[in-house]
Amino acid sequence: MKLFFFLRIYDGFSFLVQMMAGVFKDLKYFLLFFIIFILQFGMIFLVLFKAQQIDEYNGVNKLAYFLMAFRISSGDFQLDDYHSQTDGLVIFTWIIWLIAVLTLNVVFMNFIIAVISESYERVMQKLVAESFRVKANMIKSMMLGNGKDLSKI
Repeated sequence: MKLFFFLRIYDGFSFLVQMMAGVFKDLKYFLLFFIIFILQFGMIFLVLFKAQQIDEYNGVNKLAYFLMAFRISSGDFQLDDYHSQTDGLVIFTWIIWLIAVLTLNVVFMNFIIAVISESYERVMQKLVAESFRVKANMIKSMMLGNGKDLSKI
């Protein structure tokens, strides 16, 4: 964290550090909402697959279905275990899978792009002023750390 603090001195790094800080600040509610959806679809898959062991996720037990939901959200589709279900349940599983793909992959990924674009625009609007503010705060903290009286400056 201290490295990022000092990287803000240089104009090229200042933008990147401010951008990353702004993005993570703006994404906190998105990430919470996204995790809720991952948990929801993970629980649905857990019930649909009757909590059977998945060979690909050997060693993580019930957590495998939450990892499956996360993989769907990132566009990595692993569909080998769908054929092991009964005929009536496989159609319902495919419908839930389609809803999960549309929700987690399409909607959430476009939403995250929009949030990051908004953060980028906000940082770009305040780039020069923020750069001078950061440098002034660093100078002030260095002067106070050295015991200088700032009232004489």
